[in-house]
Amino acid sequence: MSKEKLSSLESIEELQDRCQNLEREGKYDVAQTLKNEIEMKFQLRKAEKLEELKNKQENDRIDLENNQLQEFNEFTASWEKRFENHKSNADEQIEKLIEKQKQEQVENLLRLESSIPQIFKKSSELLNMIQIKNGLLKMKEYGEAHKVQQRIDMLTEIETKNWEVERKKKIAQKMLHSENKHEVDLNALKKRLNAVEDEMKKKRSLEMEKLLQKFQNMKKERQNLQIQEVYKLLHSNS
Repeated sequence: MSKEKLSSLESIEELQDRCQNLEREGKYDVAQTLKNEIEMKFQLRKAEKLEELKNKQENDRIDLENNQLQEFNEFTASWEKRFENHKSNADEQIEKLIEKQKQEQVENLLRLESSIPQIFKKSSELLNMIQIKNGLLKMKEYGEAHKVQQRIDMLTEIETKNWEVERKKKIAQKMLHSENKHEVDLNALKKRLNAVEDEMKKKRSLEMEKLLQKFQNMKKERQNLQIQEVYKLLHSNS
């Protein structure tokens, strides 16, 4: 086996031992050649180690980015689920309140229909006319009583129609008042639910800011560590 093949199979440490032996033997020209070979091998080995280190660091970078992406996706999915749950709960509360208010309106209408008399309260004029008619009947004044009765019928019809209008107006006003109250209550509920959602958004924003800052810190820490690793390798004697 030639000396070149032999030296190529030997480690740097073995070549360094041979170089020291050649130096002791006074074979300086051969020792110089061997020294040059050692330096070349040393640079090649350092280049290989540097390449291995860079590959490792690149893999570490990819792993870190993948882990951070997964964590970010989990964070996003978690908050999306929380917002979905809030919306579902909010919609349910609103729907329940609307149904409750509808039922209350039905009950209010029934209560008003039963509590507000359908028969009008006779006016003093009508009561007076009835008394006059009764007096005429006692006196057997049937002709005059008939005229008064016609007047009574006319007044009764007018007052009946007036009361029907007034009664409907009263019911409508009370129903409108109840409806307005329901609208206020519904808007108040929506406002509370929106306030909860706004607080959730603020919290998510703060947590996302912290998460992104953590990612940035981890990235800087990894970069600093990798710079130190490269520096250490380049300035090592092995």
